[in-house]
Amino acid sequence: MKITNSIISFSASLLLFLSGCGGGSGDTPDPAPIEGSKLVISEILAENNSTNTDPDLNLFSDWIEVQNISTEELDISGYGLSDTSKEIKWNFPNDTKIAAGAYLLIWADDFNETLNPNPTALHTNFKIKSNDESVTLFDSAGALINQVKLKDHKTTESDISIARGADDTFTLAITPTPGRANDSASVTVSQKPSFSISEGVYSVAFSVTITAGNGADIYYTLDGSDATQNSMKYISPISINENKTTLKSIAKEQGSTKLISKEKSVTYVIAPAHDVVINELFADNNNTSMQIYEKDDWIELYNTAATPVVLDGYRLSDSKKLENSNWVIPNGTTIGANGYLIIWADNNNSTTQLRTDFKLSNKGDSVVLYNDSDFIIDFIDYGSLKNGQSLSKQGDNNFTKATPTPNEVNSQ
Repeated sequence: MKITNSIISFSASLLLFLSGCGGGSGDTPDPAPIEGSKLVISEILAENNSTNTDPDLNLFSDWIEVQNISTEELDISGYGLSDTSKEIKWNFPNDTKIAAGAYLLIWADDFNETLNPNPTALHTNFKIKSNDESVTLFDSAGALINQVKLKDHKTTESDISIARGADDTFTLAITPTPGRANDSASVTVSQKPSFSISEGVYSVAFSVTITAGNGADIYYTLDGSDATQNSMKYISPISINENKTTLKSIAKEQGSTKLISKEKSVTYVIAPAHDVVINELFADNNNTSMQIYEKDDWIELYNTAATPVVLDGYRLSDSKKLENSNWVIPNGTTIGANGYLIIWADNNNSTTQLRTDFKLSNKGDSVVLYNDSDFIIDFIDYGSLKNGQSLSKQGDNNFTKATPTPNEVNSQ
């Protein structure tokens, strides 16, 4: 398909019906375009529910807008776009040209040219997500020249664009402007709610208070489903009295320039009396002496009691859903008084050895300990870990990154 200078100029003036959406306020600045770049990412719509439809399929597809910021017509044949910084996934067709200062819209819809061999617009072979991807622009030599991290601009609302400003930073825009200059009016995401009780394991029922800034309305769920403005509205403290409760909440501050906050989620466990706890985990076993079973990762349990505990019927899992927790600690396994027990997280699923049916990820995971009555008695949800770091318990409901200490007192 040939895109000429006249077509792009025509698009810049007439395609006012195209619009966009995007992410939330940035946690970290997006990198500025490489110095000397003439083409930049100008706007992204990563959640297009009602803004504008593409001219070929008449669908509310997501899109990426690029702009020629130079004073001359630019031939961008062979330039590329991707949803990763590692490789180009889609290239601009031969003889694609864009006038000085003009904008060009590309639909990120995983377009099937076999079914639609003669499109009138540009369509990528990938889609974009608003939560965990980047949109990356490459020049014709394959060099990265501009990138926007969508996860740093995440919002729970649709039809809000991520728009480039004069200082090369991106902000949320309540009015998408495909094919024309970006709207300078930006919006910000409401502050996430705060909970009066930290996530963790507790021995008695309690009530948790939710707060948020600037007179925000607060909404929450208790069944693990995502919170929306259609969820229960927070009015008074919430009673927590089940073995496992997952509390999710959002907030919406007053004002037209405030968007719904990112979701805050915690899990509370009211556990029966127990002596055995998760004491340490190691999810990247490459540099410790605990390198049996091909350097497998491990979980360490600790018996807080002065007498041995038999672990018949206990189970370990990477899930808080009992139906997904299939690995049972082999019968006859005993952990001594004030003793430690190493269990290998190697996906071996052994019924006779201490080798689980799951592995640990150093990018984040869960470890959950069930007793012989199928109650959760301890758990940890963790984020990314660097090579050589363990997570070790430093008091109730408090794990810290540390140097691994298998079968020993945890390092501080």
